Amino acid sequence: MLSETSRQAYKKVLPELPECRLKVYKSLKYLEYATNSMIAQNLGWSINRVTPRTNELRKMKLIKISHTSWCPVTKGKANYMTIERFK
Repeated sequence: MLSETSRQAYKKVLPELPECRLKVYKSLKYLEYATNSMIAQNLGWSINRVTPRTNELRKMKLIKISHTSWCPVTKGKANYMTIERFK
């Protein structure tokens, strides 16, 4: 469980994210569960622009890997990510 102080700190981080990270975060929030390829397709970006941003967001613990399954974009197995939900 997250303390009130931690919850407030988390809410402060989002507006301070660089624009590229924020766009990836918002795209994933919109898609709910997505692979890097699905996010890239949603944003109209190359995969090389998305993957570093999702890695950065994962290190910040703002998103997490939820499961591995077939990706509709690449037709191969890939990690699906989702927004980290705090209680």
